[in-house]
Amino acid sequence: MLLLAIAACGQVSPTGPPSTAVTAPTSPAADVTRPPGLVGLIALIGPPGDLRLVRLVNGTPAPLVLPLSRPAWVSGDSARGLVLTDRDGTLRVARPFGSSGASGPQPTWTTRRLVLRGGVRLHHPLSFAILSADGSRIAAIADDPAEGVGSGQLVVVETRSGAAAATRHARR
Repeated sequence: MLLLAIAACGQVSPTGPPSTAVTAPTSPAADVTRPPGLVGLIALIGPPGDLRLVRLVNGTPAPLVLPLSRPAWVSGDSARGLVLTDRDGTLRVARPFGSSGASGPQPTWTTRRLVLRGGVRLHHPLSFAILSADGSRIAAIADDPAEGVGSGQLVVVETRSGAAAATRHARR
């Protein structure tokens, strides 16, 4: 089984329709400077136990640095930064690292520890974290897809500080 988690996608051309991306680029001006036909995409690819992070530039994959962890999901782009969700629910963030071509700069990863507000606790690990359009917040769901259970808690995290708010009432 091949797993592909899409992080970000640009337009096929400056005048073409937007792609069907998980998260869209935040700066239309950046897309205008791309040569026609150039597609910038960041994705986790490979079998579930051996995922690799790549930047696809005009169809050519270029490896990007992954933290030593068990990645499950990635969101964002090189202009906003990235958020990676590990299989155990750990969030890792990379600040913006430039949108150059295949040989561009690499992300630098930091583990984001959550500081939950108001005495709320999470009933399950985080999964499917996505980065906001401006890169300042992360939204994730507390559940355990591998076990088919979840609390349904929505968690919003400040990207820089780790300050987090979560819904109190969860399904059990």
